[in-house]
Amino acid sequence: MSDDLDERLAGVLSELFGESVDVHVLEQSTLGETSILLVEMAYTRSDRDIDHSSSRQRVSQTAVVLRESDLDLPRFELSPSVSHWMTKLTSMFGDIGFIRFDDSPHFDRQYRLHGWNEPAVRMLFTPDIRTYFAAKDGWSVTGKEGCLVSFQHNTLIDKDSHASFVSDSIAALRLFQAGEAVLDEHPALRRDTSAADVVETGQRMTGVVGAMYRRQLEAIGCTREELDEFAQAHAPRKIPSGVHRQVIGNLWPLIIAGALFTAVGLVVGGITVWKSQGNEAVIGWLFLLSFPLIGILMMVLPIRYRRKKARLLREGILAEGQVIQVRRQDNQSHHDVDYQFELDGQTKQQTDQVVGLIADQARGMRQVDQPIRVLVDPLNYDHALCLDLLVVFDS
Repeated sequence: MSDDLDERLAGVLSELFGESVDVHVLEQSTLGETSILLVEMAYTRSDRDIDHSSSRQRVSQTAVVLRESDLDLPRFELSPSVSHWMTKLTSMFGDIGFIRFDDSPHFDRQYRLHGWNEPAVRMLFTPDIRTYFAAKDGWSVTGKEGCLVSFQHNTLIDKDSHASFVSDSIAALRLFQAGEAVLDEHPALRRDTSAADVVETGQRMTGVVGAMYRRQLEAIGCTREELDEFAQAHAPRKIPSGVHRQVIGNLWPLIIAGALFTAVGLVVGGITVWKSQGNEAVIGWLFLLSFPLIGILMMVLPIRYRRKKARLLREGILAEGQVIQVRRQDNQSHHDVDYQFELDGQTKQQTDQVVGLIADQARGMRQVDQPIRVLVDPLNYDHALCLDLLVVFDS
């Protein structure tokens, strides 16, 4: 198979899995309007535990990638449930809002289904789909728009089993097509993911996980009405708390840590120099010089950043621009959105970093050439912010 196909498919799967995926296409075929690709894919996943420690795992697996232009699936991830004792352990901390079906207890025991747009995903997963997967062990499926990927997590399937794996995946696709037909009967039901869906998912989350997630959403929360009023206001503007948190963040812990570094260096270093001689005095001088220097940097840099961003938000000049392209960062779940704007006869290009949900919205803006609102620093036209790339809740 061509390297060009591998590279294009790697981009599709990287977007779908939120990781930098390496792909090697083993087989390629078509069935009617369906493109069928049997691949080996690999990526390195970083996991963060409850105690904030992180670990990295290299995942390699065989997957069947099915693509069809007429398919329009809401985004979802289906994965096997963890072992019973692990379920009890993780349930102590809550879950991330898995979608459950009262009339399919066996399916709920076998699998975990996640989708930000719960109404659309719930309707897609018809009883036939749930029955099909409840009879199988260890399958994982993820879908979005015209792409459906089935695999067994971190498992390379024997060559002798490739044909049956592809056949089972196509059978699953037919069931999802039938589920999509059910969605077609409800044209008012959205299939894309919005910020409101994220809020609704947060309400379904339980335990410590849910509480932490909802607290974070409350901190960055900004309604569309608040953003519109902010954009239309004359300078100096009053910054909504959600916009402040998204753009400036909470830098006070770093500033306080810098002050502590400075104080510790001055006190410990000063006492050591005063009380000691020889090598011990040298150590005191190291404390006296290095710790305050580090501490001052930890205070000055965040303060300058805060002032720069606050000036942009309060005093920024509102300009109109357009999205040029959206690029996914390697090994990251974030994306770079390139956009340009004109001000005082100058054409400027800037890049903002956004999460996947906003990246999808930015792609939509680019497809329809939707104008975007850009705030430009009056003292530096190269310092700008696209207001329409902020996370906005409809209510």
